[in-house]
Amino acid sequence: MCGALFWYGERTRGNVRNRAIQYYNCCKGGNVYLPPYGERPEPLKSLARFDGDARTKKFIANIRQYNCLFAFTSMGANIDNVVNDGSGPPLFKICGQVHHRIGSLLPQEGSTPQFLQLYIYDTVNEVENRLRCLNPTKEPIQNIDPLIVQELIKMLDEHNPFAKKFRMARDRLSDYEDEDFIIRIVGAREGDPVQYNLPTTDELAMLVCGDLSLDTFKRDIIIQKHNRDLKRISSLHPAYMALQYPLLFPFGERGFQIGVPYIGMENAERSARSHMTMHDFFSYRFHYKKNEPNPFLCYGLLSSQAKVDARAAIDENRLQYILQN
Repeated sequence: MCGALFWYGERTRGNVRNRAIQYYNCCKGGNVYLPPYGERPEPLKSLARFDGDARTKKFIANIRQYNCLFAFTSMGANIDNVVNDGSGPPLFKICGQVHHRIGSLLPQEGSTPQFLQLYIYDTVNEVENRLRCLNPTKEPIQNIDPLIVQELIKMLDEHNPFAKKFRMARDRLSDYEDEDFIIRIVGAREGDPVQYNLPTTDELAMLVCGDLSLDTFKRDIIIQKHNRDLKRISSLHPAYMALQYPLLFPFGERGFQIGVPYIGMENAERSARSHMTMHDFFSYRFHYKKNEPNPFLCYGLLSSQAKVDARAAIDENRLQYILQN
């Protein structure tokens, strides 16, 4: 119903004898619909190709490193690299729990900027600062092209709402150095209108001055000007994946949101069978649909990492449900 491609042997077994082939693992028989991802902006669209020239092939081979240069959050996981012994296609395997963390707007005195801080601190030397995060020794990094890094900086500045908001914070700090403010990355409350279509920058993130009572924003991600502690981000926050994978979600597309009803169940009472689960959301997104960009399938090992990350979030969500019920 949704146009997902699947193997004949994957068809719904209850309809094996039915001439009309049916498949429910994607959209649950038409109960789930999410708007397709839009065309990727340049230069990402041209770089993320498996049939391109040597430059694009080298980019795809090192896309995890490129994404790390631009990620707003850090990812913590016990990554098992033993499986990548060269005897098969590259795999991404983790053991245990995964967590995403976010820091302050500015680095501590004497520390080098990392992750979101690279969008704010010393942006005159931004390319060098980003490359130094991968290699503090200042030796040339053979697998990373500084020209591509510069092109991706320009792309995210133009299209990514989180990058735009952090650039705004940079300008604010330049004009009002002593002013205290926070960046609020807006969460979602159960029953809030669904914002899977591309939202505006202000719908995703806000710069808040004045009353900085953090109790007002319990479901949001709050980024302070100075903070020694890293904050863990809930996997239920709609920006969970977009903050970690800016090269997969260059427009800051929102992820799973609690309380989204199945199609035709908008007025039904809340129950386990009336609203989309995190598993439903990612099952829909993981399936390939012809002529639609798919961040979870088309970006080499970075897509593999994102799928494992999403799978870990699903398992965490299920365990949390069992704990609370």
